[in-house]
Amino acid sequence: MTAEILSVGTELLLGDIINTNAAYIAKELATMGIDLYHQTVVGDNPERLKKALHDAFDRADLVITTGGLGPTFDDVTKETVAAYFGAKMVRNEEAMERIAGYYAGIELTPNTRKQAEVPEGCTVFQNNQGTAPGLAMEGKGKLVIMLPGPPKEMIPMFTDSAMPYLSRYSGKTIVSHTIHFFGIGESLLESRMHEYMLAHKNPSVAPYAKDGEVQVRVTASAPSHEEAEQMLQPVVAEICRDYGKYLYGVDIGTMQKALVAELLMIVNSAAPLAFSTSGNHTIDALLLYLSQNFTRDISLSDIAEHFFWSKDHCNRAFHKATGMSVMQYVAYNRVLYARQLLAQGMGAAEAAREVGFSDYSSFYRSYRKVTGRSPRADYQAMEQSEQ
Repeated sequence: MTAEILSVGTELLLGDIINTNAAYIAKELATMGIDLYHQTVVGDNPERLKKALHDAFDRADLVITTGGLGPTFDDVTKETVAAYFGAKMVRNEEAMERIAGYYAGIELTPNTRKQAEVPEGCTVFQNNQGTAPGLAMEGKGKLVIMLPGPPKEMIPMFTDSAMPYLSRYSGKTIVSHTIHFFGIGESLLESRMHEYMLAHKNPSVAPYAKDGEVQVRVTASAPSHEEAEQMLQPVVAEICRDYGKYLYGVDIGTMQKALVAELLMIVNSAAPLAFSTSGNHTIDALLLYLSQNFTRDISLSDIAEHFFWSKDHCNRAFHKATGMSVMQYVAYNRVLYARQLLAQGMGAAEAAREVGFSDYSSFYRSYRKVTGRSPRADYQAMEQSEQ
């Protein structure tokens, strides 16, 4: 199967945004064994989009579009594809329900409802990160996958919906694991893993730079999910062993979520706590609140008042469950976040303010207590580790 990526959006042509979607999809298609020979960018113009789509299908069996699925008048990707296949537009009720839920309490305008209109006979990929659903459609011996333009919506949809859909054409199952690293840059990690990446084609190994971290995606292609997992496990284990100094998790979200998850394991293994409050709150709720608000100027009094507890009860319950006081947990999160900012080149004083410390001396003491080093010494150690 040969493919072409058709990126839709005048903002791409004008250089207002960088086309990271095409780069991501190209890498993923390579792991699936799908040949990509052309990439095209076209503005939000119906006639030029129609011509670009026809040209793409003249060259390829599969066309993957990004963008043009939103609510505005110039979002016409679905309509153009429908016209190519001779299909009429119909309402997808599940998509409509999701859009109504997303805008709960807000009157839906006709252009908002337009996002639930899809070509008749297509497969719908529901959007868990936004409102515009993705689509797949087949006909005339051709296949098109339509994905939303925002990367935060496109990437999860491609991974969760498009890849499984396309795997039926490759005759193989694609399985991936994501390894999360902190304290090392993408270029350095890639240079250290260069020979390793060349030696592994299936499973493939590819690093991606993210905010404050680097992710390494390990992807295997096999006849079954079980066989793919068997191929993946030794490779993932080897990478975790060789680069464990920088590792903080596999198949997790952010570093903050990883820390909360670890603390929740402590909570779940502890004896149940009885709270004599009117709100029926749990330590889980407190952990979530702290992970979302640790950079704010909050005190134990503020936190206890939020949950209608006394300060003493709040601290004792939290310490019993986690082994640390509420404000120790806040300081720990702040230091972890500050460490990310230092690794990105931010100055210590600015990082201290960014993460919520009111004065530098408090930040310095907390940083030494958590890391065992001063901010400057820790930054120098991180720099040396990258040389």
